[in-house]
Amino acid sequence: MKLADKNLRKIVVTALSLALLLIGTSLTMAYLNDRTDTARNNLQFAHVSCQVEETFSNGTKSNVSIKNTSDTDAYIRVILAAVWLNADGDITAPAVATPVFTATDWFVQDGIYYYKLPLAPDESTKNLIGSFPMPTQTGLTYELQIIASAIQATPEAVSDAWGVSVSDGLLAP
Repeated sequence: MKLADKNLRKIVVTALSLALLLIGTSLTMAYLNDRTDTARNNLQFAHVSCQVEETFSNGTKSNVSIKNTSDTDAYIRVILAAVWLNADGDITAPAVATPVFTATDWFVQDGIYYYKLPLAPDESTKNLIGSFPMPTQTGLTYELQIIASAIQATPEAVSDAWGVSVSDGLLAP
C-alpha cells in the first residue's frame, strides 16, 4: 500500500501543480491584456505624382514648369511631343518645330528631359520652357504636349526605372 499511496500523492501533487500553473498563466495573460496598450503601426505607401504648370496666351506657351504633387521627394522627367492637328482634331503628322532648350537645371537624354534636382512636395522645377510661340500653318493647329512623370527620389529607383544615375543627389546622364 505504501507504493500506491506514493503514486497517488505524486498524481495529486502533479495535478495541483498543473492547475496552479494554468491558473497563474491565465491570470498573468489577463493582467497583461488589461494593462498593455495596443501599439498601432500605420504604414503608408508614398504617393508619387506631378503636374504640368504652364501659361498659354496669344499663341505662345510660356513659363512651363513641373510641380511635385507627391507626398515625398521626387525626381521629374518630361517628354515634349509636338504634333499638327487637322480641323477634326486628328494628328496629321509630327511637328518639326520644338522649343529651344536653354534651361540649366535640366538635361536631355534620348529625347527625354530630366530635372537634375529632387523636388520636395509642392515644389516646382525651374522653367523648362521660358517662352515658345506656336508655329502656324493654314488648316492645321500646332500642339505642344508636355508629358511629365515623377519617381520617388531614391537613387536605386531612378537608375532602375529611368536608366540615369544619381551623383551627390543630382540626376546625371
